[in-house]
Amino acid sequence: NLPPVSDEGVDLADLAAGDVANRTVYSQFQQGRYGEYMTTDSRWKYVYSAPDDREWLFDRVADPRETRNLARNPMYVAPLAELRRRSIERFQRDGYAMAVDGEDWRRYPPSQLPVERDFGLLFQDAANLEERIAALGEYARPVAVRGPVAEEVLVPEG
Repeated sequence: NLPPVSDEGVDLADLAAGDVANRTVYSQFQQGRYGEYMTTDSRWKYVYSAPDDREWLFDRVADPRETRNLARNPMYVAPLAELRRRSIERFQRDGYAMAVDGEDWRRYPPSQLPVERDFGLLFQDAANLEERIAALGEYARPVAVRGPVAEEVLVPEG
């Protein structure tokens, strides 16, 4: 089944000619608990991060490099609420429940990092790696050194 036809598009010739009114652009990266959702227009950019349960709001005119997050600034409650509303309504129209829950963003439990530090690596170091390196004898070279010895290792004599 194909998704319903969207009325959000514009004629590229009109866009190139500058004949398109200010419009809202939506973007999404990932989905569900990893989803990042963005809504922007000529003035504002709003981002909601599901993994962080956090919002960002940038004034694209006053701060074109997007260095100041205004989402928690009480002076910007109105544009924050407006862009959040537009974002959520966009997903509601599509029936996309992984992003929204009723009139708000869907909340997911925080992700837990695995205890095993090598989790997910395709190639993991053998448990006895350091012993095997030490067994190389004179051919072994310290991999991690600290203090004055480090200088000798990094700058060989001669």
